[in-house]
Amino acid sequence: MLSIARLIIGIVLRRVIISYLFLYSHILSGVYRFAYPNLSIGGGVRFFPGARVMITDGGRMHIGSGTLLHRRCTLQAFGGKITIGDNSFIGEATIIVSALRISIGSDALIAENVSIRDQNHPLTSDNIPRRAKPTEAKEISIGRDVWISAGVIVTSGVTIGNGSVVGGGAVVTRDIPECSIATGVPARVRKNLG
Repeated sequence: MLSIARLIIGIVLRRVIISYLFLYSHILSGVYRFAYPNLSIGGGVRFFPGARVMITDGGRMHIGSGTLLHRRCTLQAFGGKITIGDNSFIGEATIIVSALRISIGSDALIAENVSIRDQNHPLTSDNIPRRAKPTEAKEISIGRDVWISAGVIVTSGVTIGNGSVVGGGAVVTRDIPECSIATGVPARVRKNLG
């Protein structure tokens, strides 16, 4: 008897949680659309609690239909453009920051704690503090059906080809061709999936 009651309570609580997440996502999507006219959001995009979007300095952003933005992930278009294709997954605590352009194809799977930034501070030896120097930005392109594992860092000016996989903790400093597996620091192609 107790196990049946526990089962019923569990079912009810799961439905309450799902309803809460749906309502939260719907409200947050509306708030972001109102706050940022340069933001377009496709149908069925889901924002988990703590997911953040910020657009400043003329930046633009498009989030494709069916995309899921997990808890505490952050998308920042500081004068740049971020485009995320349909049915993509952006994992927990991932940060994507654009001063120029970052494009992510459809069906991308980006795990937790990934950092994707299209800008760097210049490495010059003058007496100006790095914080005071203007950043240097180069476009990042991530193809469709790409899997970027947990803890990966993608640096500016990089292209990751369609269907590629980047192993956990890798630092991507150069292009990765289509249908490749890349791992390591810096990331190197280990295998071709074609």
